[in-house]
Amino acid sequence: MKALTIWHLYAQALADRIKIYETRTWKTKYRGPVVIHTSARPMSAEDKALAQKFGIKGVKPGCVAAVADLTDCVLMVED
Repeated sequence: MKALTIWHLYAQALADRIKIYETRTWKTKYRGPVVIHTSARPMSAEDKALAQKFGIKGVKPGCVAAVADLTDCVLMVED
């Protein structure tokens, strides 16, 4: 199974459906299940404040936060 490693605040926000899109600089033709993995990077004070503001709990570094289904890849433009 494919996996995306994401800073753990944002991975948990995806798992909690607070965040619904993940942006990358690359595109993929892959569609199907993908593991959302939390990075081992320590949370900054700013990340902790955002987690508290949005009620994001259970943030654990280096863990699987969710399994998602990658269904589309959309080009992001400045507009």
